[in-house]
Amino acid sequence: HFVNTDMKLIVQAPSACEIRSEHDPRFYLRYTNCWVGEPSVEEDSYASTQATPFQCRLRDCTYSAPIYVDVRYTRGRQIVVKRKIMIGRLPIMLRSSKCLLTGKTHRQL
Repeated sequence: HFVNTDMKLIVQAPSACEIRSEHDPRFYLRYTNCWVGEPSVEEDSYASTQATPFQCRLRDCTYSAPIYVDVRYTRGRQIVVKRKIMIGRLPIMLRSSKCLLTGKTHRQL
């Protein structure tokens, strides 16, 4: 529920909707969308590959997924829109809605 619903509500809340600069009142930053991607592991070459909980356990890394946002901000007098900016990673619980094991039977596991 948090990943699919609450994160979007937090981003759309009036207090988090727009951030203004104290030094330049014309500058603002606004998150327009927020979502969690698929669980993955970042490789050495800055490429990410899909990961399963077992692969993460073997690599001794956290089973997590990237958090992405779409952002709108001002640069001078120009409005800039950036899409799919990764702002962090969220640990994924086994069999949660973002887990690759969701909906699998014991036999498929």
